[in-house]
Parts: sequence; structure tokens; C-alpha cells
Amino acid sequence: MGTQCTINLADLNNTNTPFLSARGLELARHFGLPIERQPAFQPAPPRPFSLSPGQIVYLTGPSGSGKSLTFQAILRHLHTAWPDPRQLVDLNAISIPSGAAPADCFNHLPLDQALQFLTLAGLSEPAVWLRPNLSVGELDRLRLARAMSFKPAVICADEFAASLDLITAAGLCHRIRQWSRRSHTRFILASHRDDLIDDLQPDTLIRRYPNGQSQTSHHQPKNDP
Repeated sequence: MGTQCTINLADLNNTNTPFLSARGLELARHFGLPIERQPAFQPAPPRPFSLSPGQIVYLTGPSGSGKSLTFQAILRHLHTAWPDPRQLVDLNAISIPSGAAPADCFNHLPLDQALQFLTLAGLSEPAVWLRPNLSVGELDRLRLARAMSFKPAVICADEFAASLDLITAAGLCHRIRQWSRRSHTRFILASHRDDLIDDLQPDTLIRRYPNGQSQTSHHQPKNDP
């Protein structure tokens, strides 16, 4: 848990990821577009940054800015520092059994602790704990609750809070900030939303721009009231 990792993505622009998707290439060929002149999209790497216990890294930018490419590159880098999947958790990889109610997804914990993690993730209504059919936003928060319950070294999430309204997302950001300090869990979060920065108070903020450039800034989080 005490590992400090320096993340240097200098080789990000060597991924040779094509600017056009497979479907885009198919359309280009169908309409006779000069695909040989389509450049490879090579986002500039962000500046190196350190990831210490309890820190939050927030990656934001509009669609097409290379945000997801950067997020995946960070994930690959982190796998070298934490090869144990129990210590590095990607929320998108957490599966929820079909038809399982939230209360059934924490059999490794006593009931009171399970409810604490559900509440921490913003699922505080008792009716939700027993409901098997959840919305997309509720499922995302259930995955977050499960991830936090295992107390890994790092939790990563792409499209963080993408489907949540601002009030719900802001409250979730505050609780994640508090949890990261108490548990020393690191968070790598990526989202197109820049309206959550003040609530999340990330230690490292990486902004991606449509031209492929990035801006990295470091902040001293405010003390919680």
C-alpha cells in the first residue's frame, strides 16, 4: 500500500493508434476517400507525475482528445508496479452477477460493513440494496463500492460519473476524496466532465485537448470541513 510510483508516459505517442476506426476506414474506402493521407492520432504525453498513497489523478478532456488512450497507457504503466490484480482494480472490469441485488455482492464482509461501502458509493437507500435491476449509474456505483470494499492500492475508472447528475456526482466525489485520505487508496479517474474538479480536488489534474496536447497541474487538496 505504501508504494510510490512515478508515471512517465513519454512513449504514449508511439502507440500508432490509427485516427480512423475500423468502421471509419470501411466508410473511407466505400466513398473513395484518400485514407493514405489520414494521419495517425498521436496525443502528446502528459508530464511525468508521482502517484503516492491517497492521491487522486483526474484525467479530463472532450471526446477525441486522446483521453482514453492516455488512461489506458497509465493502466499499462501501473500494471508494472502492481501486477497483482487484487491491488490494481479497473472498475470497468468488475462484473456484477446477473440478477444480483447490491446486498448480495458483499458476501466477503459482515452486513454492516457491506452497507457502509454501499453508502460510501452513493447507494444509501435501503430499497436499492435489495433491488436486482439497477440503472447504469447505480451499477457503476455498485462496482465502485465492491472495489473499495477490497481496499486495493489503486482504483481506476474511465468515464467516471458519466451518467450521474451533477448533485449525485458531486457528492460521490466528496466521499471518494475523503475515502482516499482515510484508506490511502489511490484513484485514477478519467471523464469528459470538468464540472467535478472542485468537488473531487484531485492531486494531479491532466487536461487533454482536441489538438492532442495536454496540460498537467498539481494541487494541494483543501481540508475537508
